[in-house]
Amino acid sequence: MDCKDLIAMIKELRDWPSFATELERIKTLQICFLDFKITHIPLEQNRTSDFLAKTAKSYVLLVVLFGLVTQTTSSLSNRIAFR
Repeated sequence: MDCKDLIAMIKELRDWPSFATELERIKTLQICFLDFKITHIPLEQNRTSDFLAKTAKSYVLLVVLFGLVTQTTSSLSNRIAFR
């Protein structure tokens, strides 16, 4: 799903059963703010945010993979040391 589709779902008053929970949360947030506006910004105009989002995803993946490698190497070292 494209972000543009999601914004259309929020703005249109039709029922979207498969996204009922998410849309209900958004409606609740709208009530909490005096001025709530949601708009679609095309990727071409929002390259910095796109880059940051992709970089953050890569960084988290790298940290998780590093943690798994460190843990695996550590337990392997312990097994070798105790033999």
